[in-house]
Amino acid sequence: MTRSDLKNITDLHYVNMKRYACSCFSDLDRHTVHQFRVEYKKLRAFLRMLSANESIEVSGKLRRAYRIAGRIRDFQLHMAGSGKSTDDGDDKPAAYLKALRREIHKEKAALIKILSTNPLDKSQAKTDHMLPGSFTMEEYQRYTEGKQRKINAILRSAKFNNQNLHVIRKILKDLVYNSDTCASAFPGKASFTMGAVFSSLLDDLGIFQDQCSSIKFMKGRLVRALRCKDKRKMAVVKRHLLRSRKRLKYAIIKKLRAAVNPDPVRSVSIKQPARVQIER
Repeated sequence: MTRSDLKNITDLHYVNMKRYACSCFSDLDRHTVHQFRVEYKKLRAFLRMLSANESIEVSGKLRRAYRIAGRIRDFQLHMAGSGKSTDDGDDKPAAYLKALRREIHKEKAALIKILSTNPLDKSQAKTDHMLPGSFTMEEYQRYTEGKQRKINAILRSAKFNNQNLHVIRKILKDLVYNSDTCASAFPGKASFTMGAVFSSLLDDLGIFQDQCSSIKFMKGRLVRALRCKDKRKMAVVKRHLLRSRKRLKYAIIKKLRAAVNPDPVRSVSIKQPARVQIER
């Protein structure tokens, strides 16, 4: 790929982010926030792939906008889950949900404020200047092999803590996000297959991460500020979620152990499957 090819790819991600950023000023719903973050992650995955010799970073304000959008999405997903996770369908933690809505409102105001400073154009100018002159098939192969070795190192260590599960998810998403781009850039040479184990893992790992975020919220200041009655309601939600996360983690670890292979490169062969949902 030439520098012009690389710029066309980053331009497309910036155009898509700008479209979703404009929507944030009128209707900051879950879909808009989600798609804005997905485009950011696709851009960052692509820039990481190009950063073998020099790190290519987006602007600090765009990173901040992404983090704020992430908090909004976490609050939105947590609020939806908290509103339907109690044993009694009519006994919702209303005070807690009201507090979550206030937090979302504050974060939305912060996101709109930072987006109004035009961080996307400034970031685009910065990353355009840092793009390499080319990106070859050999560089792409080294990138994918390096990512695969990182996954295999975790698999062989059998240290399946929450942090390592998150690392595996990020690596798989990077590989999948870049697979279509490089398959079209290097036709007939850059396709790779993702085994069934890793295909199903992407969805499981996304759900697991959402559950970890929700549990973290339920240990925070919003719950501590509730009245005793509402704290008891939230304790029910938390117990339900902890049980669900525990079952899911056992299932994920079982799949990971099944994927262990001593070959440092070929044990993880990855391709974007038709029906894998990875945009979490």
